[in-house]
Amino acid sequence: MIRPSACPQHTSCHDRPHARSPMPTRPSTPSPWKAARDYNRGLTPPVRWLHAIAAALRTALAPALGWLNTPGQRFWRWPILLGTLGVLILWQYDAAVAEWARNLRLGGDFRRELEALQQFGGLGSLVLVAVLVWTLTPANRRRLADLAAAAAATGLATYIGKILIGRPRPRMHETYDAGVILAPTGVHPFPPPLGPRHAWEFWQPIGSDFWSFPSSHTSAAVALAVFLAVLYPRARWVWITLVAVVALARVLFGAHYPSDVVAGAALGVIVAVPIVTSRVASRRFPGRPPPNRPDNREPRGRHPETPTL
Repeated sequence: MIRPSACPQHTSCHDRPHARSPMPTRPSTPSPWKAARDYNRGLTPPVRWLHAIAAALRTALAPALGWLNTPGQRFWRWPILLGTLGVLILWQYDAAVAEWARNLRLGGDFRRELEALQQFGGLGSLVLVAVLVWTLTPANRRRLADLAAAAAATGLATYIGKILIGRPRPRMHETYDAGVILAPTGVHPFPPPLGPRHAWEFWQPIGSDFWSFPSSHTSAAVALAVFLAVLYPRARWVWITLVAVVALARVLFGAHYPSDVVAGAALGVIVAVPIVTSRVASRRFPGRPPPNRPDNREPRGRHPETPTL
């Protein structure tokens, strides 16, 4: 049985105009201000005013939040913003916190434990982590090159910041206030034969009393924590806690002001995150790139190259 053609005679199906399905239209989203004005008309005036204020803030902050959340740049924009705000807020309380820390007499086992834990991120802890990674997770041995690069770059950036800013440490409170910055033009009258010297004259035996900002212990701890968070994300709160302990210890021992450790933490994130996540050093080795994590699995709902710090 011959079925009749679905197309009219002398007409090809390819010549027939096809009816296009209408494109789905996305409903327009009203502005937060309009939604607060129209949707909340039945509420009491104080609640409506609060909604209107919140809508105005969302509208005003939308460009800034969009800039901060740009993919690929959040790793440095948020640390810069939060670090700057933290420094500006804590700067006015640095003197009071430092005086409180001086009057706090720490001793016994608690002080010894803090003195040991504050070395997280130091050379000894880097060697210990390298030995453990080399022994327990051979697939990540080449990632140790990223750890070395992150630690070196973070240390160099922090050191440059210290000598250029030249902030006296809290133990210099009898001579300098908490808000004093010497560098680049200020000098300190060292006793003879050294004489007046700048904080950036690191080749002179001036010590580290004028290298308070930012905290190198905190930035080094963050660099190590970023590396460990990329390789072992399930223990990320352990690494975050260790960074917090380092920052707290540096303040309690009178080595830094609170704003110093905040700046050190922000600097550590800005420098270490791109080095570790992009495998700056390990990818230069021949062979298959090492996995980002021991089990080679990425967490759900998160960019695979972003540490969960």
